[in-house]
Order: sequence, then C-alpha cells, then structure tokens
Amino acid sequence: MSIWSPPSVAEWIEAAPKEVKWLVDYFVPEDSVILLSGQQKLAFKTNLALCLSILVAAGKTFGCLHTSAARPVLYVYEEGSSAGTRSRLIKICKGLGVDPTSLHTMYLAHRQRVKLDDSAWRRQLIRFVQYEKPGLVVLDTMSYMHLGDENSVKEMSSSIETIQHIRDAGASVVVLAHLDKTKGGNPRADIDTQIRGTSLVVNFYDVHIACRRYRKSDMHIDMTVRHRDDEEKEFKISWTVEPESITPSVEPLEVGEMRTEELAMASYKLVDLDAEYHPHALKRLWDVSANTVIKYLGILEGKGKAIQSGKKWFFPKEE
Repeated sequence: MSIWSPPSVAEWIEAAPKEVKWLVDYFVPEDSVILLSGQQKLAFKTNLALCLSILVAAGKTFGCLHTSAARPVLYVYEEGSSAGTRSRLIKICKGLGVDPTSLHTMYLAHRQRVKLDDSAWRRQLIRFVQYEKPGLVVLDTMSYMHLGDENSVKEMSSSIETIQHIRDAGASVVVLAHLDKTKGGNPRADIDTQIRGTSLVVNFYDVHIACRRYRKSDMHIDMTVRHRDDEEKEFKISWTVEPESITPSVEPLEVGEMRTEELAMASYKLVDLDAEYHPHALKRLWDVSANTVIKYLGILEGKGKAIQSGKKWFFPKEE
C-alpha cells in the first residue's frame, strides 16, 4: 500500500506556476473560481458572462477585456427560452464583432437541469472538462444548480466541492449568484455580504466581480472586481441594446469619487428632512465609519442638501 506523501515546500514552489496566467486580463485568471454577482434583471450578469465566454472562445479582445488566446468554453445556462437565448447570443456576438458560426469550441448546455450536488452530474462535468479541456466553465446561475438548501453550509458543501473539482480538472469556473433580498438592496453594504445563501458561496472565490445597479433609471452599472491576491478596482459598464446587436462598454474608474457620490446620495434618502443630526447619529443611521460620514456630508453640503449648524447638521427640505 502506498503512503501518502505531499511534496516539500521547495518541491511545490518549483512545480507551481511562477506567475498568474489570464483568460481575460485582470478579470478571469486561469486555475480560479470567479463569483459574478448582481441583482436579477437589473445588473445584466448573463450578458457580461456571455461576453467573457465569447471573447475567450474566440480569442478576441474587446475594449479593456483582453484575451491572449482562444480557449474552449462550457456555458451551463438554466434560464431563458430557446429562441430568446439564441437571439441574445447572436446579438452579443455581433456587438463584439464575432461570427457566432465560428464558435465551434463554445459549448452551451441550455436548461439541462444540471445539479452540482448530484454525483452523476459531478462525474459528467469533470469528464467533459478532462476530455474537451475548456479553459472556462460558466454556471448560470448557482441558484438553479443544486437540490439542497442554499442557506445550509452542510447541504451546499457538495455543490462547492463540485466547483472545486471542475477547477482542479483544469478549467476556471465563473459562478453567477443572486443577491440577498434585504442586504442586496443596500448600496452601502459590502459586496460579499450581499450574496444570497450560505457564506460558503463567498468563501471559496478567487475573484468576485460584483455588478450593482439599484435603479432602472441608472445609465450604467457599477462593477467592483475584488481579488484575493490583487488590488480591488472599480469599473462602470454601459450596454447599448439595439434591434440587431448588444454591445458592452467597460470603463475603469480611476478614482472612487463617482461611487462615493452615489453612496452619499443613497444615504441622504435615509435622513428626515428639516431635522438636525449629530455625526454620531448619522454614523449609526448610515452604518458607516466616522470618516465616511465626513465624506458624505462634504458631498451633500456641496449639493446644498446638508448645512452645518454648530456640531450638528441640518437637512433642509427641497423647495
């Protein structure tokens, strides 16, 4: 009987990759699990996941979404009508400048009732990855791909293990996730705490791409990309939807002032107008740090929505 013997640290370091390789620069590293989260219908998660998949499969760069080489992709999609999904795929391909008839190594498993916590499905997914060698597997969405209670650590652990097995078989995995009904609607909440279900879902990712759009009237979607091993960056996404095409525009935010201003305005909606507040009371009301309270008040004062009165702040009614 053989004896289990893991490598020494020196051996492991020698064998491990010396630098990160990317499927999509900064957004999708190889050998990784990527959590893609956002509100249902508002955040356009599936559109973004399809864009990333198409670009990886085609080996094409679009704007700041840079790929280095074409790699096979498996997209598991449990929503949408067949005709609607076909139309969306063709429109996104046209927006990206990709011929959809050329995507012979982008595989689509549409409404096949894949269950990550089912042992038979686990074996099929792993075998597919071992045989077809996709660089990327997309699971859209996590909510529909398990039989267990999403709030139970015990019942969700099998689904998480399947995702880890897929990654270990050689593919990066993008997992789409919905937001919690309460915390997901709070623009001041941390992106990790907004995810629906057990904390296991946010504990296993390498990259979290968080798309947030709190009102239909918002012209763009805020996107935060949080890495375990790299700095966090913010972007904004705008979608141009036309009869024949769907085209993304992804732009990095060089500074966080746009996000800060939007959060300040969201916090403003929580105060009573014609009332005075001490900063300590605002800290409790807004559930932010004292420094953040000062930032928000400075923005609101500049917009004429807050007036300092001694040690307190007054929020006049709008005329």
